[in-house]
Amino acid sequence: MNTNNLFENLTIIIPTHERPISLKRQLDYIKDFNKHLNILILDSSNHSKKEYKNNKNYIHIRGKNANIKIAKILNNIKTKYVVTIGDDDFFIFSTLLKCLKFLENNKDYDGVHGEYVIHSKLLNYKFFNKYKFIREEYPTRYKLKKNEKFENAYQYINGQLPPLNYALFRTKIFKKVWELSTLPKSEAQVFLELVPSFMFYLLGNIKRFKNYYISREKSPRNNKQVQFHNEDEYTKLKNFIYKDLYKKKILDFKQYKKILKLIEIKKFSEVSVIKKYKFKINTYKILKLFNLIYILLFKKVDFDFKTIKHYLLKYPEVLNEVNNTISRDYK
Repeated sequence: MNTNNLFENLTIIIPTHERPISLKRQLDYIKDFNKHLNILILDSSNHSKKEYKNNKNYIHIRGKNANIKIAKILNNIKTKYVVTIGDDDFFIFSTLLKCLKFLENNKDYDGVHGEYVIHSKLLNYKFFNKYKFIREEYPTRYKLKKNEKFENAYQYINGQLPPLNYALFRTKIFKKVWELSTLPKSEAQVFLELVPSFMFYLLGNIKRFKNYYISREKSPRNNKQVQFHNEDEYTKLKNFIYKDLYKKKILDFKQYKKILKLIEIKKFSEVSVIKKYKFKINTYKILKLFNLIYILLFKKVDFDFKTIKHYLLKYPEVLNEVNNTISRDYK
């Protein structure tokens, strides 16, 4: 199958919320590569965008988080493959093509992705902008094991494997995972990222290339992102694991108890950190600070980011748009 046919079999989903400049930059970037790509825009902004009024692939679902938006449009996906991308992130299309070819030639795999980098604006002046591309580090102690799906899913919950929100999937498993993951109808962070990624690892064989795959914009956060600090959402998570995974025989009893024990440990750990954390200067933190300075100023990323950099610099106002994004994570 040639390159054009592969991309014709792909749907790109772009969730967005109150970030029209970021969305336009993303669409310009994708269309500059291939203007015929299938794109579904899922906008949860307070008002629909007039410029997309006649676009049948623009779907306005007011005030809903990304997981709920995706669940509502599953029937709109008609292609063989599907991938999700944030409105402020960029595909490295040579690797996306490699991923498509891999799934086309390896029927025993359900999803594939690669390495991630972060683009961060170090200087933000009207006439002088400088971006830095930093490799996003993940633990390398554990590796994906083919056909050991529960072990991979467990390693992900334990922080040993990266999330899969932006991986490329066969449409069949993509629909199944989002149908299951949104059964609790919760828009909490845990059901936006952790649960879907866990389900992808649990239900499918996943491949990870060492090629750079996506460059992600570093978005500021006022608070540390945690998964289990809300008692109500934690209870919903436990009920989901019991009712929708164990009772439906997706997990056996031993696996169910093992996962339950792990998330209990994670919950107590996160709550403890939030309650007891105090800022103290020590040798470890000083070394971490110097390491950060080294990464920002000297460490290089070995891939051709000229095209990406062009679009970053073309829209300097995006940074302010990202900074003004409300605290709730709609990506």
